[in-house]
Amino acid sequence: MEYLTYILICLISSGAVFAAAYFVLKTYIESGQKLELLKLNSGHKKSVLPMRLQAYERMTLYLERINPTALLHRVRKDRMSANELHLALLNTVRTEYDHNCVQQIYINEHSWEAVKKAKENVLALINKSAQTVPPKSDGIDLAKGIIAQLSQMKSSQVPTAEALRILKVDIGKYF
Repeated sequence: MEYLTYILICLISSGAVFAAAYFVLKTYIESGQKLELLKLNSGHKKSVLPMRLQAYERMTLYLERINPTALLHRVRKDRMSANELHLALLNTVRTEYDHNCVQQIYINEHSWEAVKKAKENVLALINKSAQTVPPKSDGIDLAKGIIAQLSQMKSSQVPTAEALRILKVDIGKYF
């Protein structure tokens, strides 16, 4: 009986030592894994952050370039008909968008949706103005129509203004 009690005490104490060692090693390994993950994430953030910043810069530039006023100054040429100007404006907005659409992987989804909405609103504004002038009229008439629509809007209602505001809020989260 004494022999059985001795074996039982040894088993219980060795079991307790094993359980304590198991939990200590488990905690140590988990903390090591967390540390490695933190190091990996830190290195990842250092390489991704510049790309994200560049994406936000490019989207800001895109929105500035498709701002109807800037777009008119850049695209309109002397002796363009309203129809030619209309097509050139639409083509420019779409080409710029196609050139920058890859940036959506680096920016917040909400920001990307705002950029897409801004593009659609600019296209709608151009199309709406184009419907008010005869196709054979001068491009200046279309430009005046676009400017007239813009002048009726508050500055916050300009098609690109809300998207720019959203981009600025998102980028502010990184600093």
